[in-house]
Amino acid sequence: TGELLNESVVSLQDIVDKYVDGHTKMSSYISVARNFLKVHYDEHALRENDRVPTHGVQFGLRKELDDKNSAQRSEHCQQCAFIPFLFKELRQFVPDDDEDAQRLLVDVEEKFAIYQAHRLRVINQQAHIAAATERLKKDCDDGKPTTEAILLQDFKTKIEEKSARETTKEHYATRGMSWHGIMLQYFVKENITVKEGRKLVNKVVTSRKLVYLDQIIAHGNNQSSATVMACMEAAVNWISVNLPFINKLTVQSDNAKCYNNNELRMFIMLLNTFSPVKIVRYIFTETQDGKGSFLL
Repeated sequence: TGELLNESVVSLQDIVDKYVDGHTKMSSYISVARNFLKVHYDEHALRENDRVPTHGVQFGLRKELDDKNSAQRSEHCQQCAFIPFLFKELRQFVPDDDEDAQRLLVDVEEKFAIYQAHRLRVINQQAHIAAATERLKKDCDDGKPTTEAILLQDFKTKIEEKSARETTKEHYATRGMSWHGIMLQYFVKENITVKEGRKLVNKVVTSRKLVYLDQIIAHGNNQSSATVMACMEAAVNWISVNLPFINKLTVQSDNAKCYNNNELRMFIMLLNTFSPVKIVRYIFTETQDGKGSFLL
């Protein structure tokens, strides 16, 4: 968001300050565009029941169809059309002989498009992650035995409030204690007692259970694929001993190199050959959010 959106907005404002007299109106246009992309674009991307070409995740993530018989997506959305309108307006103020400013407009417009593509992937990814969780809950609601869990893992590096944290670029390559965190999520049936009127009634409900595992890396701060392998093997062994009813895992992490690499894929396949707990799916989250995945 910082590099693709916030820094791009600053660059547009610099152009407005340089070329637009009484630039209050154009400055407000830039603020509106930023607010739309950051706050409202996700809502528009989720709209599936119209024919606006910029709406619908499924249309944003696939190539354009050549089928002439397919329904034309020719409806108009005023909010979505505001982004190209903004750049059309800005180009009227930038002289043709200022190649740097013209190139900057092209670059920022491309970054806005990349940001929109990123948000489309994130929305799609979040939907699939939510569907995986909902599937586990439904299986439990239907009376099926709990045999599968979702394991979320990441290296803990920041503990301040989000607004006060370092950015990803600022934190990169800094040294510190390697603290690997794991959260395990699964669903079980539980008997609870609730008060209905003056009576206490026993009910069976589906409860979500969260188990947290903290793994401190001794004698170093290495965050390599080998470190992740050791942490994952330790976690799987702990699960097999302490939660023996779980025999399948969906693992989720970000797409850092220590997670998204061929060595770890091969290790998981090897681990599955002898561990009673099998890793059946690995979900890689998109930069700052979303996901890509491979199935085993």
